[in-house]
Amino acid sequence: MLARASLLLLTLLLVIGLGDAPAYAGGTPAKMQRVERVNKVLDVARSLKGIPYHYGGTTRRGFDCSGYTRYVFAKVGERLPRTSAQQYVDARRVPKQDVERGDLVFFLERGHVFHVGIYAGAMQIWHSPHTGARVRLERIWTSKWRAGRVVT
Repeated sequence: MLARASLLLLTLLLVIGLGDAPAYAGGTPAKMQRVERVNKVLDVARSLKGIPYHYGGTTRRGFDCSGYTRYVFAKVGERLPRTSAQQYVDARRVPKQDVERGDLVFFLERGHVFHVGIYAGAMQIWHSPHTGARVRLERIWTSKWRAGRVVT
């Protein structure tokens, strides 16, 4: 019975995305610091849920995608460039199989970056999607994406 409960808890953690976070137990101070920063990034990202998309927006009155990511990371002391293409250039590439919570997820079309969001785990991102929409958590809808890391 205990083994079944443990398996159920592990499955639940993976489904809600907590399974992607590095473990605290036995972690180095640097790893624990990264976990704390990533948690802060995701807390800020979540706190902005519902803010409307605004082309060129960089404030709580409205965000475009890169304005949103820049704002979120600024709140935890990380400086990002203004556009999604510039953020892509600055981020350290991460193979898809190694993407972690707090990484940036870039969407490409014909080799050009056109959108960015923040990986939340379980193949979901926080992002400001498009005109008429609001900041939200959404499942990654395409295979045409790349990951980049700015929090080390």
